[in-house]
Amino acid sequence: MVPIHDTTIAILPVHLANQIAAGEVVQRPASVVKELLENALDAGATSITVIVQQAGSKLIHVMDNGKGMHRSDVELSIVRHATSKIATEDDLHAIRTLGFRGEALASIAAVAEVEIRSRRAVDDVGTILISHPGREVVVRHQALEVGTQVVVRQLFASVPARRKFLKSDATELRHIIDAVQRAALARPDVRWLLKSESSTILDVAPADLPQRSAAVLSIERSEVASSLHEVSFSSSGIVVEGLVGAPSLARTTRSSQYLFLHGRPIVSRSLSHAIASAYEALLPTGMHPLYVLHVSIDPHRVDVNVHPQKHEVKFDNEQQVYQVVEQSVRAALQQSAVVPRMPQFQQIHPAASRSISSLPALPTAARTPSTLRDPVSPMVVREQVDLLFGRTQPEPARVFAIGSDLVGSVVQDGVMIVHVRRAHERVLYERMMERMTERDSAHTGSQALMFPVPVQLSATERQQLEELRDALEQMGYRFSLDTTPPSLTAVPQGIPGGAEQESLKALLEEVDHLGGSLGEQQLERLAALAASQQAVRSNQPRSTAVLQQIVDDLFTCSVPQVTPGGEPTYTLLTFDELYQRL
Repeated sequence: MVPIHDTTIAILPVHLANQIAAGEVVQRPASVVKELLENALDAGATSITVIVQQAGSKLIHVMDNGKGMHRSDVELSIVRHATSKIATEDDLHAIRTLGFRGEALASIAAVAEVEIRSRRAVDDVGTILISHPGREVVVRHQALEVGTQVVVRQLFASVPARRKFLKSDATELRHIIDAVQRAALARPDVRWLLKSESSTILDVAPADLPQRSAAVLSIERSEVASSLHEVSFSSSGIVVEGLVGAPSLARTTRSSQYLFLHGRPIVSRSLSHAIASAYEALLPTGMHPLYVLHVSIDPHRVDVNVHPQKHEVKFDNEQQVYQVVEQSVRAALQQSAVVPRMPQFQQIHPAASRSISSLPALPTAARTPSTLRDPVSPMVVREQVDLLFGRTQPEPARVFAIGSDLVGSVVQDGVMIVHVRRAHERVLYERMMERMTERDSAHTGSQALMFPVPVQLSATERQQLEELRDALEQMGYRFSLDTTPPSLTAVPQGIPGGAEQESLKALLEEVDHLGGSLGEQQLERLAALAASQQAVRSNQPRSTAVLQQIVDDLFTCSVPQVTPGGEPTYTLLTFDELYQRL
């Protein structure tokens, strides 16, 4: 038995504790650059220079023209948890600065040699502080320019185990460039200069966001006006401003995607998905849009103290921010006419003395306010023309069957060919997503089963069924878990008889493939699968009225051009193309 006075627990030396804590903040040279840039911006700098040697492992020198520091502040700057940016718990819940923890300089000083030079405009001389890990700090006065310079030498020299995990100089330099570029896009009003060894990598003067984006992202100036589209949107106290790129600027990686919150670069899978959703059907698979977006919200509604690197944030209402960001990008794409113009249906009477445009405004119900464009249902156009010519008798059907799964319709520029099953899939998908996001159980589109259908489920599937009950009921499924085995009492409209169990198990399998949870993206995939299951099939008999309704419904969708999986729903054969074949 170990004597009670023997112990193996001891308080770590301060310098060792600081090295351990520094691992959360200082992961690589780019982490140092990022923290120093944030301090410079918080100090009101309008010009910032960064010089690095050996990709930052030998030297990182950051100079700014900010307000500078008093000697006492310089001395406290490398003390852990010493900060001028927050003082109370209330401040922590409404962060308005980029830095706030008082950890950056202390963490850097724990793993590198640090020299700080700083002077305020009101001081005759400045202060120089020199710090080496584990040694006494030296502080002295010296004549300096107004502002602050931080020189970091021999990063991780005192902790070689950390240094050996750094990547190649080329890789580490790329991370530094990315950090400076993000800062330059966050603050286009600031002059930025980045040098590596004797080479100038980035040198940009203050500019507006389009000019700065073109300079940083290597976009030809001639393309700025036509390819970068302004975003300016506000809703529910959330403001989204910035730029989105035309599809022609899309890239195979996400390297040109920049998202900021109050000037802070952030990483958000949810908001990134919202932006991608607004580009639905505009980009081929594997291509990613370019964007530089700034989000503003009441600081009390967001927590930036989630991650040591401060690039992850947590909103009080993630879904609301998601919707506002998506709407802002959709609106910008709509205003810029990025989305192809929808085909307009031909005037009915060739001798009309007035055009359709002279008719009274289309009723509000004929429009789709949340869509990328304002498609007009051919049914509505027909009704307006009937009013114009005083007709009350119904016209012959405007669609005609072509084969087993295609219908045609004459439009202004030619003949539009619609793939019925794909069109129906798009319609069902958008209706299902609307029901699932609005939780409107009154419009689930269920069809009750005359006799309950038993469903054989594994223990895992049964657990999934219980966990996903709300989402499945929004789709139109009804089931009883009190029976053995569980039984289905209703399914979504369109599920053919005999396929009830198969359709439900396919959805559960998809959820398992997605990891067992239902976020926004998973709900979309689930809705897409359900829509595919319920869409009409080629061998199903369909009346002309049903075909007409599917076509009419398609052009009230927000993205009528493709199925949720990206397959085209229609094509247009122009009259010129037809004449060339005759």
